[in-house]
Amino acid sequence: MGHPAPCRNTTAVYHPRKPTDSPLYRLLLNHFDSFEQIYGERFSHDHGFYRPVISDAVRAYLKCGDLKQGVRKGSLSRLPL
Repeated sequence: MGHPAPCRNTTAVYHPRKPTDSPLYRLLLNHFDSFEQIYGERFSHDHGFYRPVISDAVRAYLKCGDLKQGVRKGSLSRLPL
């Protein structure tokens, strides 16, 4: 068996993450407030009461994607192997 071909591109280029550019982020940012307001009349009959954890999760997601909120530095050393 031969050796694998060498990698031709040896210089990696860093591309900063732009979470606010994702379609999901933009959808939630632009429409979630309206969804919360109309949920009771349009969706509760078929899907049940509105659970507050939904708002908590969406707001946390939007805050996480906003890099102006700061960046949290983590460590992988605490992950189980």
